[in-house]
Amino acid sequence: MGIAGFFGALIGGYIATLIPGTYLTALFGLVILLGAVRMFTARPPVAGKEPVDDVVAFLLWKIPLGILSGIIGIGGGVILIPILVFVMHFRMHAAVGTSTALMIFTALGETIAYIINGWGAVGLPAYSLGYVTLLQWALLAGTSIIMAQAGVRAAHRLPARQLKLVLIAVMVTMGLKMTGVFSLLGLPL
Repeated sequence: MGIAGFFGALIGGYIATLIPGTYLTALFGLVILLGAVRMFTARPPVAGKEPVDDVVAFLLWKIPLGILSGIIGIGGGVILIPILVFVMHFRMHAAVGTSTALMIFTALGETIAYIINGWGAVGLPAYSLGYVTLLQWALLAGTSIIMAQAGVRAAHRLPARQLKLVLIAVMVTMGLKMTGVFSLLGLPL
């Protein structure tokens, strides 16, 4: 799944450079909202059902999810976790862990695509490699590493149902923010 996600994200990163930024922002929010709705309305996974262990299924899911992740510029966890839980029968904690590991490959593919496709673009901030701004990357990566460790500890303390509800709440908040609903309503979020 990691290799498929890498190549899908390369393709998606290229496609993203052809789409106006406002559309990408709205698409990002919409995808996250749809994932949240799916997670909220889906029936709980069947207990005792073995997780899917089929290379073809992994490829058929991860290539298009990698492309979508590359287009909207995310690691892909919010769209992969519902697939892993409800389609491939992973337990919630295993889905979150697997998704996190797979994001490494997707993020690498996206990063390469955004560097290559943004190389020489006009109007980028100083210290940019294509569309990747190194200062912002360093600040976000540094704080993310620390906070990810705290998040993992918190996730392991929560039962799967509560973890799922927290994930849904974060997805809805981000989706509404990115689609402009909060701005439309004049909310300072």
